[in-house]
Amino acid sequence: MPDTTASRGAAPRYRMLADYLMERIASRELPPGSLLPTEQELCDQFNVSRITVRGALQQLQNKGIVSRRAGVGTLVEQPRKKPTFAHLGQDVDEVLLFTKGIPVRVLASEDLTVSPSLAQELDLPAGQRFVHFEVKRQKRSMRPVVYSHHYVPALLAPPAQALEGVQVSIADWLAKRNHTEIDIIRQQIAAVTLRKAAAQQLEVKPGAPALKSTRWYRAAGGTLLLASVSLFPGDRYTFESTLSRRGA
Repeated sequence: MPDTTASRGAAPRYRMLADYLMERIASRELPPGSLLPTEQELCDQFNVSRITVRGALQQLQNKGIVSRRAGVGTLVEQPRKKPTFAHLGQDVDEVLLFTKGIPVRVLASEDLTVSPSLAQELDLPAGQRFVHFEVKRQKRSMRPVVYSHHYVPALLAPPAQALEGVQVSIADWLAKRNHTEIDIIRQQIAAVTLRKAAAQQLEVKPGAPALKSTRWYRAAGGTLLLASVSLFPGDRYTFESTLSRRGA
């Protein structure tokens, strides 16, 4: 079997090599400004093909971790600073941090075939199999902060018990579970009033104001990982963003 192909449930070898190199860079064993081993040296050290090595280096380059310079080699770059928290930020990483630390409670789950009406409502492929998760996020002794419906393609969906208690972005958790990463998030936000069922889950009165966030999370190549509809009570949520002119 070619070494660029993973067995079911295992990451591809180029990604395993990329992860190994990232760990060495993160630990400062390979500090900023240092050169990685040559492609041939990496082939010899890890008994992999040049295609695998190039795939791993491309992963690092896409993340801005290294740069490749003709006549010089592969240079480790200074790490980019990541935000620690954001409500609704300006990039994918900030959005994925939004609910970090607030555990998921799974209220219900069901397998379904996307109906024409659901396909139209959420821009999902009609007739395809998905798993629907009804969840909310709530810390012990605190009121819920969000009530959501998540739709995951059946082949990518986890069992409900695996999702219970997750304290990071469900989309990011799903991506890692499926050996990929979020590339694009499309989002729509609207002001709504809460119907009785949602109001009960969020512990507010029916008709209370809320923000409705509908999102589609896609991996590289446009693969849909998750579509979600989330309701945030108006008294527990603030939409915040910073805008600047391009290039400022």
